[in-house]
Amino acid sequence: MAFPDRRLLTTRPTGVGWSVLALATVLYFAGSNIGSGWLVLLAATLAAGVAVDVAGARRLQQATGCVVSGDGTGTIEAPPVVTIQVTRPQHPGSTLLAIPSLGLRTVLGEAGTSTVRAPVRRSVGPLDTVDVVLRTVGSLTLAAAVRRSGHEVRCTVVPSVHPAAERLARIVGGHGPQERHRVGRDEVTGLREHAAGDGSRLVHWRASARRGQLLVRDTSGSTGPHVRIELARDHGWTPPQMVLATTVVTALATAAGADSGATLVLQGHPVEWTATMAEQLARQHPLGGSPVGPPSPDPGGPRGSRDARTDGPGVVVRPDRDDPTAIVVSTPSDATTLQSLEEVRGWLAGA
Repeated sequence: MAFPDRRLLTTRPTGVGWSVLALATVLYFAGSNIGSGWLVLLAATLAAGVAVDVAGARRLQQATGCVVSGDGTGTIEAPPVVTIQVTRPQHPGSTLLAIPSLGLRTVLGEAGTSTVRAPVRRSVGPLDTVDVVLRTVGSLTLAAAVRRSGHEVRCTVVPSVHPAAERLARIVGGHGPQERHRVGRDEVTGLREHAAGDGSRLVHWRASARRGQLLVRDTSGSTGPHVRIELARDHGWTPPQMVLATTVVTALATAAGADSGATLVLQGHPVEWTATMAEQLARQHPLGGSPVGPPSPDPGGPRGSRDARTDGPGVVVRPDRDDPTAIVVSTPSDATTLQSLEEVRGWLAGA
């Protein structure tokens, strides 16, 4: 959309322009005191040059168009992109384009339409508006016109999905057959040694007597326990903590969802994890003291009680009170402090 509010357009001399005006003032008073007409004329000429450039810069700014668009979902590693198109008339001046929220600052010097793409490099969460600043310098570089405007976009940075089968297998490993959530058939097609990447549904729940090795079974259905993952009800989350927390939650829930299902608990509201939950989680996280509410209802209709189970092994993710950049992940067997995405990836991989 183009700039709709011309009240945000301001024009004033640049640093050079103010220096010229100061010089013109000195020359005017000097010429007046000594009766020198040519000094007074020179002062008037300099002041007129600044005034002309102020008017020119304002006219050029009004003739400059700007369209901002952005609508997409990405991750911190592959962020969504906001596209800015600036159309400038032919003139020797330059235009500075700046979007502080995106860390963008570039100078445009060519006439016509220039397209600039800025990645949304920010914490996990939504970006709904951006403030754009256009600063056009006049032809004489004595004045500049600045225009500010807000533009609507809809970009969301969601957590990346990292492999978590190894960690999930450890979390559910202590839960026996009585706590399994049956989904589909359970026809064992074979036994083999456990290998990296095996889903929890393949774990052979009875202890192996063969050299203490963990065996897995290939089945035609999934029989692992339903996993409960809770994002702690807390208003003290910081952006770095939310990046780590949502990465842990998304990875575990995705791995469990591919097995026998996962229940995500937000502000005490249990909901079944689905493929769209990562974006909903990113858009409803509790940053800035805004509590997380239940995600939007599924347009397909209400889910059955078995779709939001709260039994089975549980994982609780909460902020570290002593370190604003760390989180604490509690599982049935232990609690781990994670301070970076590298540590999160290692923990999810079972390290």
